[in-house]
Amino acid sequence: MFNAGCMDNPAEAHAGYSGAVESVQRWTQRNRCVGDSVTQSDLDLDFTIDGAETKRLAWTQCDQGTVTGLWTIDQGRHSPALNDRFSEYLVQWILGQEIE
Repeated sequence: MFNAGCMDNPAEAHAGYSGAVESVQRWTQRNRCVGDSVTQSDLDLDFTIDGAETKRLAWTQCDQGTVTGLWTIDQGRHSPALNDRFSEYLVQWILGQEIE
């Protein structure tokens, strides 16, 4: 899983570091994922943005039962103002549990 805001300024990125999409593409290759990503339910993680701003994609058809995910905070910044539910959702995702 890689978490980043989509409003980050690419000009401010540090040279040599890949962005979220490129990092997730690498992980899908490492995990030998096949097929397209699956859209999962949106989450409300940033308390400065109204509504469920976090879009989630998951690649679930990967070797050894691994899952690769991308969570994108729509209109978010690189250092989002995460609410109290973020850590709960993250642990649920890591443990392979459904997030409700």
